[in-house]
Amino acid sequence: AAHVEMTQVFGFPSHSIQQAPCSPASARSLAATIYQNSYTISKSGQDKMGLKLAALLVAAFVSMAPIAVAANSYTAASVQLSILGSFNNDPHINLQLNLQNIAKHAAQAKDQGAQIVVFPEAILWSFGLTTRANMAAYADFVSDENPCTSRMNDSLAAGLAACDVGAQLQCLSCVARNLSLVLVANLVLRVPCTSATLLHQSNSERRQQPCPEDGQFLFNSDVAFAEDGSILQVYHKMHPFGTVPIIDPARDESPRSFVTSFGVEFGMLVCFDMEFPTPTRALLARGVTSFVASMSWANDAPLFSALMFQQAWSRTYNVTLIAANRADSGRVSGGGVFRSGRALASWFDPDATNVSHIVLATVDDKDIAPPSPRQQHHSTYAHPTGLKESDGVRANCTSEAASTPFPCLLLNLTSQPSLVASLTVGTLTCSVHAAIRPEFTDAAHEARRALPSGPGSGLWALIAKQETLVFPGTPDPLPLEACALIYCNPSATLSLQSSNTVAACFPSFTAPLLFNSLLLSANIRSQTVLPMLAGDSSQLFSREALIANRTTLFVPHSLAFASAVLYGLP
Repeated sequence: AAHVEMTQVFGFPSHSIQQAPCSPASARSLAATIYQNSYTISKSGQDKMGLKLAALLVAAFVSMAPIAVAANSYTAASVQLSILGSFNNDPHINLQLNLQNIAKHAAQAKDQGAQIVVFPEAILWSFGLTTRANMAAYADFVSDENPCTSRMNDSLAAGLAACDVGAQLQCLSCVARNLSLVLVANLVLRVPCTSATLLHQSNSERRQQPCPEDGQFLFNSDVAFAEDGSILQVYHKMHPFGTVPIIDPARDESPRSFVTSFGVEFGMLVCFDMEFPTPTRALLARGVTSFVASMSWANDAPLFSALMFQQAWSRTYNVTLIAANRADSGRVSGGGVFRSGRALASWFDPDATNVSHIVLATVDDKDIAPPSPRQQHHSTYAHPTGLKESDGVRANCTSEAASTPFPCLLLNLTSQPSLVASLTVGTLTCSVHAAIRPEFTDAAHEARRALPSGPGSGLWALIAKQETLVFPGTPDPLPLEACALIYCNPSATLSLQSSNTVAACFPSFTAPLLFNSLLLSANIRSQTVLPMLAGDSSQLFSREALIANRTTLFVPHSLAFASAVLYGLP
C-alpha cells in the first residue's frame, strides 16, 4: 500500500524503493527526493498527508545507513573570495557582480560534494564605504519568511534572477534552495528603529545608545540559510572592527547558533569576534563544538597569519572551525577547515592577488582528538642542555602592520649551533631555547639567492608584546600579550650595530633554518593562549608537530619554521 501511495503522491515508481541500495548516499538522495516532492505537493494543497508520510520515510531511509558511518559526518566548503566592482559603480552593480560570484562558487562547491558552504566577510559591502548613507545602499532587510519563496512570483527562476538585480537575501536564499545546501554569507542588515526603541540591556555602555539619527541600525551580519532557502539564523557581529559608527555594534549579546539537517550545531562568529571571550565561551558552555566564521583577516606582521590563528583557535578550544577569508592579496587571505587543531584542508598564497579558492574537507567524528594530558596540563618542559647564551641587540622593530615601533631582540643565528635568549617588556618575559642545525633549508637557499645580501641577512627577532591595542572605529580595545620568534625577511634593512636600532622586520614566508629542538615560553597571564607554528609559505604543521600548554610551546624534533608564537586572548 505504501508503494502505491508513493507512486501516486510523489510521482516515481515503487520499484525505485524496492531496489534502493542500503547506503548513506542512496538513502539520503531518496529521502531528499521524497521531501522535495512532498513539499511541492503540500504547498499546492493537493495532498496534506504527503508531508507526514515523507517525514516518516525520511527517518526510515536515513536509519538504513550502516552504523560504521558517523552520523555527524559532512562535507564543508570554505570559499576564499576577493570583492569585485568599484566605488565608482552604482551599488546595485557591485551587488550584482558579487552575488553572481557567490552563486557561481556555491555551485562549484556543491558539485564537489559540499553540504555546507561558508563565504567571507565584506564581499557584499566594503570597509571602504565612509558614510552611513553609502553603507545603507548595500543593506537589506531581514524577516522571518523564506526570502526565496516570499519575494518572488511563484517561480524559483524569478528568485534566482534576484542575483542579477542585487537583492541580497533573496538571491542567497534561492541559491541555497536551488543547490539544496546550507549557505552562510555575510552582509549588512538594516533594522528600523525610533528614538524610543528599548535596547537590550548590556554591561557595555555603547550598546545602550539610542536609535541612530537616520532611524535605523546597520549591522555587520552573518545569515545561515537551510537547503530549502529558509533562514536558519541571523548573527550580528558583536565586536565590530574599524566600522563604527558607520556600522553599529550588535544590540543583543546573546550567542547565535543553528542546527543543520545533517545534525550538527554551528556557532556563529565574524572575524574580530574570535579575539574575545564573547560569544565563544557562551557557545562552548552550551555544548557547541563546531563554528563557522566569515573573515576579512589581514596577516598582520609580525606575529602570525590568519591560518596560524585559525588552527591554534581550533586547537585551543578543541572544536571544528570552518573559516572563510577574503583573498584580496597575500596580506588578506588564508582560510580552511580545522578540527581540534588539525588542518583538514587549508589554503594561503602569499603571492595571491584578487583570486578565489574553494577549500573542501570532510569532517567526521573520527577527527575528534581531545588534547592529551601533556597538552592539557601546565607541564614544565626541561630546557635543552649545553646551550650557549646568544648575543643579541635589543632594538625597536617596525613592520608594515605596526603603527609604532615595538621592542624586539635581534638575533643572528646563521652561524650559531644554539640559541638561548630572553626579552622582558613590562611584566611579560619571553624566553627561547633552541638547538640549531648549521645548514639552511633548500627553500631558504633559493630565497636568499633571490634577495640582496646585507646587514639584515639571517636575522631573527624575539618579540614580546604587552599592550592594549585601540583601533579607529573599533569600540572594544584588545588587551594583548604575546611572544614570538620570527625570521626577518633578508631584504629588510637591519643592523646589529646599536641598541638604538629601529629595525624593519617584515616577516618572511621562507623557513630558513632547521631547528633540532625549540622551546618558547612566556609568563602570559591570560587563561587562553594560542600556540602557533608555521613553515614555508606560512603553511601549517600537523597538530602533533608541537606540544603546548598555556605558557609553553615545545617542538621536540627537527623542524624548519618561519614563525613560532604564543598569543594570549583576553
